[in-house]
Amino acid sequence: MQTSNAADQQTVSPLQAGFPDLRIVHADDLAKLFGYARATSGFRRFCAENCITPVPGRGPYFDLKLVRHRLDVVQGLAPAAPDAAKPSLVEQRRRRLGSH
Repeated sequence: MQTSNAADQQTVSPLQAGFPDLRIVHADDLAKLFGYARATSGFRRFCAENCITPVPGRGPYFDLKLVRHRLDVVQGLAPAAPDAAKPSLVEQRRRRLGSH
């Protein structure tokens, strides 16, 4: 026998239906995910030290995809800037020819 609980069923807003990969979360909710009671100064310091920033122009809202990427970079699981690791062909030629 299965019981249905309204709390178990998640409703999807039209905005989320149009952008399934877009996951924005409030700073207080993100702080709880990291073990803080709410978005305290300690949580904000943790974010600043790890270059985790809120969505520009959206105040206390964070993009979970960008938060995950920053955590991967901090842990060494992902490169910080994949394009910065390999110089462009022009930069390689300038280095080889000694011109700057």
